[in-house]
Amino acid sequence: MSNNSKFSITLDQISKSYGPRIVLKDIQLEFESSRIFGLIGANGSGKTTLLEILVGLKSYDSGSILFQLEQNHTSIPKNLIGFAGQVPVLWTQLTCKEHAQLLGRFYNLSKQKSMSAMEDLFAKFHLSSYQNERIENLSGGLKQRLNLALSLLHKPRILIWDEPTTGLDIDSKLLLRDLLMQYSQETLGIIILSSHDLFELENLCNHLIFLNQGKILAQGSFVELQKKMKEQYNFNKRNIHLEDIYKSLIQTTEK
Repeated sequence: MSNNSKFSITLDQISKSYGPRIVLKDIQLEFESSRIFGLIGANGSGKTTLLEILVGLKSYDSGSILFQLEQNHTSIPKNLIGFAGQVPVLWTQLTCKEHAQLLGRFYNLSKQKSMSAMEDLFAKFHLSSYQNERIENLSGGLKQRLNLALSLLHKPRILIWDEPTTGLDIDSKLLLRDLLMQYSQETLGIIILSSHDLFELENLCNHLIFLNQGKILAQGSFVELQKKMKEQYNFNKRNIHLEDIYKSLIQTTEK
């Protein structure tokens, strides 16, 4: 797939339950290339389950998913997707460099291409001085930065990050925002983020999706959601932020 080709992911009536507990209910979404999507919701709202279904780590009970590429697929081709979960999955006895080498082989990258990508990413994520350090010696923030950097090693067109700013300090969060903006412009791909950091999502995402108890409460661009708040909820506040929208949606649902 060339970087100029348009593609999308369509979720049609996706539902998922664990026994009697409904985690996702009739989720209808479309993710389009050249956009950054933000998933917003409290713990237990279904965000992580939705992301893991997209990645293929979990199955769904009903509905369908269509990946519209040059050819249509019912699952994402693994070489197109990069994923970083909430908790970094890293081998404590391996070094940062050894992790990159291992993943490079998994994605069938040549040794030269793998090392070139690693050097570039470690520089961008300020990890170059830690490349020969074992994981067991890294702080939580460094592990998270490595986790995110490794998800980009094969230059995926679909990037899915679950709570990427967990454990990161302010400087790292600012760095991450700049890197995501740059990566989106370079790849013209699909970026999907789950986060509790509403300020970051407000400033970063083109499209926002609010989940509550496995259902979509609202979705749209920040401007569209602001307009909806004013029209449907009689919002008189001059500057409406994402926090205001979230509170209004939750309060309306609980009535």
